[in-house]
Amino acid sequence: MRKLSKMLNQVSDRPGTLGFTSRKDVEKSAVATFLSIENKTDLKSIKATDVSAILVTDESILESFDPPEALLIGLDLRKHNEIPNNRQFEKIDFALVNLSSTWMALDIEDCGLVLELELDEDTKNITELIQLLQGKQALPLDAILLTGSLSEALSIIKNQLNIQRLNESVGLPLIIAENLSNSDPDWLRALGIKGLITSTH
Repeated sequence: MRKLSKMLNQVSDRPGTLGFTSRKDVEKSAVATFLSIENKTDLKSIKATDVSAILVTDESILESFDPPEALLIGLDLRKHNEIPNNRQFEKIDFALVNLSSTWMALDIEDCGLVLELELDEDTKNITELIQLLQGKQALPLDAILLTGSLSEALSIIKNQLNIQRLNESVGLPLIIAENLSNSDPDWLRALGIKGLITSTH
């Protein structure tokens, strides 16, 4: 099992904080935290933050960085039309892509994928994506990053039902932006949300 998939599957079972740091006083189970890193200076932030994984925009950011063993490394490829070369995958555990990305690294067994889906509240749109994702076995998908209005208003019942429907139909953990929710982690996990992406800025 790929590292990211294993970590996300443990979210609902594991008490306390995920990642390489810990807090003795954590009372509630946490969801996984993905920290977006834009430059080498940002790497210093992980020393004071409870982080499960970091997400870098460029593989060169990781030069001279010795990550803690439990920290997962992801590469954000959403702004690239295609992957420049497979060498970028030597230091990472997963890549973040969208539906327009070109993925040619299927021979890299240990590298998983997080697929960004920008969804509005249109039920037809969600139905079409569920049908598309029925073929997810063709890709090493570990999770889905939800963006768009569907994930921006989690308190709306229709959105909750559609998020649960997507999660149950596709069977993949969901990730959202941290600033979209201050909700109880137990409630987020009930919706299938097992990860939050945050930034140092």
